[in-house]
Amino acid sequence: MSSTPAAAEAAAADSGVIQAMLTKPVPPRTLHDVLIQVGGRGARQEEAQVVEPGALRVLVADDNALNQNLLKRLVVKLGHTVDVVANGREAVQAVAQQPYDAVLMDVLMPEMDGLAAAEAICRRWPRGNRPRLIALTAMAGPGDQERCLRAGFDDYMSKPVRMEDLTESLKSAVGYRTIKERSGL
Repeated sequence: MSSTPAAAEAAAADSGVIQAMLTKPVPPRTLHDVLIQVGGRGARQEEAQVVEPGALRVLVADDNALNQNLLKRLVVKLGHTVDVVANGREAVQAVAQQPYDAVLMDVLMPEMDGLAAAEAICRRWPRGNRPRLIALTAMAGPGDQERCLRAGFDDYMSKPVRMEDLTESLKSAVGYRTIKERSGL
């Protein structure tokens, strides 16, 4: 959104300085979509980082940019490395490419929801050879936790995520990595 002349905007867009243009008034959904597009959510994966001893490699799978940022900050604050994807399909692909210790995954996402992604991960990798799967959901109705556990999640946290719950859940992921290291994976 700008008040500069159109010619200056066009030149800036051509040079790559401007990544998107919006015309006022901007509907909230359009603004959200453009912010996601410009932020590159899910579009590129950062290069693999070396994990410090004791630190975990964590994957966050959530379609909401605010939740992604919050979870990323919390995980980093705990001393772990983190990658972020926007849906279940991307989560399954990421797990196939990187040896994650834990996956924090929203249950309701587009393309492939967290339940289907957990089932796919569990079919492909048996317990001990896969990351600890932690369901994140705002659903707190009867049967929601059981449904997540049946899909293959190892743990369940309701949103908003509390730091204490996240800390405890990620502590449990240390054993998963130990099993993988002992088996040579």
